[in-house]
Amino acid sequence: SLFRPVLIYTPGISPNNVTTRVLDQEWAETIAVNLTGAMYCSRALLLRMRELGYGRLIFLTSVLSRIAVPGTLSYSVTKAGLSAMAKVIAVENALKGITSNAIALGYFEIGIIKAVPDDYLNNNVIPKIPLKRLGDPSNIVSAINFIINSEYLTGSVIDLNGGMVSG
Repeated sequence: SLFRPVLIYTPGISPNNVTTRVLDQEWAETIAVNLTGAMYCSRALLLRMRELGYGRLIFLTSVLSRIAVPGTLSYSVTKAGLSAMAKVIAVENALKGITSNAIALGYFEIGIIKAVPDDYLNNNVIPKIPLKRLGDPSNIVSAINFIINSEYLTGSVIDLNGGMVSG
């Protein structure tokens, strides 16, 4: 079959509250968007992928699933959950031609970072990035293409973050 299904799960919302101020509603919404949606999409596609003997699932997670930043509880926990989801789906489908991986993104010139004030970005975020700059979105595309074309890569979390954290 020419149909080669690929799921790239990108949604993410990031309410900003320290743990003692996390609202029930924002917790539930963050889990729904960042984690439950990924499970629904995966579950919906996996049966067809298994029939075809081919599939790629790629979950965009975050460096915040690997480092602790105050005020990011809901976001960080759900993004860590996506990494675990990728690993479980990988082992469940390893012999079916399906791979499942995650990319833990650092700070890029796209998305949620646009809401961060420039002074905070320049004084608190960029100095912590060894490459001393935000990532170019083309690097995300390159990593996705690498995963799609790598039949032996499964159950992995790729750190794409300018050197902030690895392993």
